[in-house]
Amino acid sequence: SWAPVSGATGYELEQKVGSGAWTNIYTGTGRSKSLSSLNTNSYQYRVRAKWGSVVGNFRTSSTTYVVKTPSSITVPSNDADGAYSVSWAPVSGATGYELEQKVGINDFNSIGIEIGIRYWVPTESYFQDKYQTNAELYKALKNANIEIPCPVKQIHIQEH
Repeated sequence: SWAPVSGATGYELEQKVGSGAWTNIYTGTGRSKSLSSLNTNSYQYRVRAKWGSVVGNFRTSSTTYVVKTPSSITVPSNDADGAYSVSWAPVSGATGYELEQKVGINDFNSIGIEIGIRYWVPTESYFQDKYQTNAELYKALKNANIEIPCPVKQIHIQEH
């Protein structure tokens, strides 16, 4: 939407998608235009007032970005060795993806505490950042003298 111009008989609204050319998307007497179904990209708008056949100068907006969300994500329901793949549906126009993993204590059990960590890193460096984060977490616990005890310290095998 845009502010009214005194004496204007109409307005022209143009849109620029990415680095493309300006395209007229509205001509009329209203002062707003609803948009929908925009793809992942950057968008910019400019509007000018009309007085009959005479037109004024354009006022240009700042750039706005539309970033769509992947329509699906696939993860295993469980894993035995800590190595698995996460995949997601591609988003048209996306130049990269960011992957998160939940942070927090996931579970207490008979042999310790299961800690989950949320990672927000570019996918190219996910495993390196995951290793570095885990190493820093271990160092922080050790430096703070926090010991997570494991109740199973010894196993005795008895013959009968």
